[in-house]
Amino acid sequence: WGMQDRSKLPGEAQMVRDLVPGSTLVEVQGSGHYVQEEQPRAVADAMIAAIPLWLPPAAPVSPAAPAPG
Repeated sequence: WGMQDRSKLPGEAQMVRDLVPGSTLVEVQGSGHYVQEEQPRAVADAMIAAIPLWLPPAAPVSPAAPAPG
């Protein structure tokens, strides 16, 4: 969420976050409404950091069976 976005009301970011179950809010300083264009690295970093939240839990790994013979 671009913290210098003049097209959105103060507190709207938190309201949207609260309405979307399981969501997180990343506030990007020095960016306005088009945060993905103004701060692409911050957006990419936030998306990469969130990948583990989107993945299902890993299945337990069982030890490999001994090779026959």
